[in-house]
Amino acid sequence: MLYAIVIVCSILFCFIIGKTIYRGGIAQLFINPIVLGSLFFLIVHILMPILQWNIKYFRYETSYTEDTYAYSILLVSIGQLILIITLHLHKYAVVQKSTTKVLTERFYTKAFKLNLLIFLIGAFFSYKNLQEIFFYGIENYLPNRISFGIGNQIELLLSTWIYVSCIVFFYLYLNIQTLRSIKKWSFIFFLLSLLSTIIYYTVNSNRHSIFILLINLLALYSIFTKRSFKKFNFKQLKVAFKVLIISLCSISLFFFIGNIRETRKIDPTFSPDYSLIEAINGAFGNHENIVWLLDNKYDDQLGSTYAAAILNFIPRSVWEDKPLGAGPRLKNMIYPGSYVLGNNYISSVTTGFYTEFLMNFGITGIFLGPIIIGLILAFFLKKLQVTTNPITNLILIFILTTLSTEYYYAEFLGLLARFIFSGIPLFLLYKISKG
Repeated sequence: MLYAIVIVCSILFCFIIGKTIYRGGIAQLFINPIVLGSLFFLIVHILMPILQWNIKYFRYETSYTEDTYAYSILLVSIGQLILIITLHLHKYAVVQKSTTKVLTERFYTKAFKLNLLIFLIGAFFSYKNLQEIFFYGIENYLPNRISFGIGNQIELLLSTWIYVSCIVFFYLYLNIQTLRSIKKWSFIFFLLSLLSTIIYYTVNSNRHSIFILLINLLALYSIFTKRSFKKFNFKQLKVAFKVLIISLCSISLFFFIGNIRETRKIDPTFSPDYSLIEAINGAFGNHENIVWLLDNKYDDQLGSTYAAAILNFIPRSVWEDKPLGAGPRLKNMIYPGSYVLGNNYISSVTTGFYTEFLMNFGITGIFLGPIIIGLILAFFLKKLQVTTNPITNLILIFILTTLSTEYYYAEFLGLLARFIFSGIPLFLLYKISKG
């Protein structure tokens, strides 16, 4: 039963991905929510669960019944199909960018200077955070990140600007035509910001951000390069091969970072026989959240995890009993009393939007939630097709990529906070493009 569901769902989603790429070209692999979302869905909710089942490696319980496991995969697969159908009904199966206006040399000069400032701010706070990590020691910092982060949220969020500056430098390099000096320096700072981002997120063990950054860069390349990716041809298989190489390198990076965590005894949840499956599970093994929720009794949160995300910007010093997000709530469901603010060595659980739908509204949430997400994606896709400002295109690509990838494994509270702070530099860039 379990394997039959996995095979049928895998074939179905692979068919949807293949058909969309065939109709719209290889660019759909990087910018289309149907393709990107289905790929991440396959990784998070089909590939990882079946790999875990095969080696009987679970985080929360020693075992689950096959019926519950199969039901969990079938349930979220129906939810994903609902999301895809919502987008199809709005005729956004293939994503295309509208004809854009040409920005002036004056804009590119101002944009480079602004992004250089963004990079320096991000680099400063990244360096400051790294200093703290090395001061306390990686083996002490990683299992205690939440405690270290209390009171330092602004600094942690500002460090994400190094990530955003990398995207903008790459955009400038692709689009500047006449200002050769700025184009050259944009490429140099792109490489510098890329290296800095990889180092920073490797040290603090945030492997997802590196992977999503690469997808953003590939999306920009497929949209803004002169090479045509609109219609599939066999030459694009070279691009697909490069993407495969990048993906394999990313998986290797997950294994490398996870192995460091194990050898240093940083994360006690890793088994002594550390494997590649456990490495990938550390990044994308969120489906067990769904299985656990279906296998145990809990109180529906009724939207409180989403309210916590909106209220997150109120300092806890002002509101001591401010609601917790989905991660801490789920952690306390699984291990009662394990997440208590103020304690040392507390850890949360990464959720993903299917987990939060189920936590808040039960099975109904799995069916209704994807419709809401689909409508939001459709709104941004429509804007992408009608906008004439390249910076608006850049912002929309960033939004679509974030929602189509990170939201499959991230907690809504953390995602919203990072999204807003990451959007500030892009909003400033948009404002000077209108001047």
